[in-house]
Amino acid sequence: MTNAFSKDRIELLNLLSSQIAISIENSRLMKEVVEVTKEKAKASTAMEIAKDMQTCLIPNSPVVGGFDISVYMETCDEVGGDYFDVINDGTRDWFIIGDVSGHGVKSGMVMMMAQVAIHTALKFFEEKSNLEDIIQKVNQVISTNISIMNAEKYISFSIFLREEDKFHFLGLHLPVILFRAKEKTIEILETTGSWLGYCEFMNDFPLGEFQMNSGDILFLYTDGVTEGRNHKGEMLMDTGIKNFLLEFYELNTEELKKEFLKILLNYENEDDITFMIIKKK
Repeated sequence: MTNAFSKDRIELLNLLSSQIAISIENSRLMKEVVEVTKEKAKASTAMEIAKDMQTCLIPNSPVVGGFDISVYMETCDEVGGDYFDVINDGTRDWFIIGDVSGHGVKSGMVMMMAQVAIHTALKFFEEKSNLEDIIQKVNQVISTNISIMNAEKYISFSIFLREEDKFHFLGLHLPVILFRAKEKTIEILETTGSWLGYCEFMNDFPLGEFQMNSGDILFLYTDGVTEGRNHKGEMLMDTGIKNFLLEFYELNTEELKKEFLKILLNYENEDDITFMIIKKK
């Protein structure tokens, strides 16, 4: 028995103990990795579902009689906070552009709520002729839901109602850029009013109005378009869009979209990018 715990055997036992401890720790870590992987897979699946839902809600190739339309949306995260839409309520056409503050999942959820609320209001609201009442109802729904979510979110937006060749619009968003084909000039229409979801009751409903003639181009966009920076640190800004339209106005909207995307390649961006080009035939 005197050799039962010799120096060599003690070292061997220590080595085996260390190996066993390492194996146990590796096993524990492996279980943690598996659990984390499962959670990430669940989260990834949830994000993919949310992205698919969001993609299904927006029109890919909107069609409006008498107009040529192209749209583009790119999100910086899997789920974006930008919103655009083209809706026909049976008698009139509606064009919508919006941007939820921030980006990511919560912004994407607010965007989807806005889409559903607007579609529901246009379909079921009794006084459909009153643009202000429609937006007031939509705002109340969104404001309530944002409060329930406990999210500090709001939506900068502009909604355009087309009746024949005349457009009425309201909402606080980026300036509206309108190319006039006959004069070869650019009009900048400022938007005023309130953001959606910022407060429960909106009291400020200044309506804008303009008319489109053959060849005129309406360019709607979110701030991701104009706030990216090139290698000199310069932003595209509204001036870049104006110069683009003055150069390429003869193209159809799909060609305009392709040319504009070439320009955007020169700008680094960390925000969602959305734009809509509407040309009167």
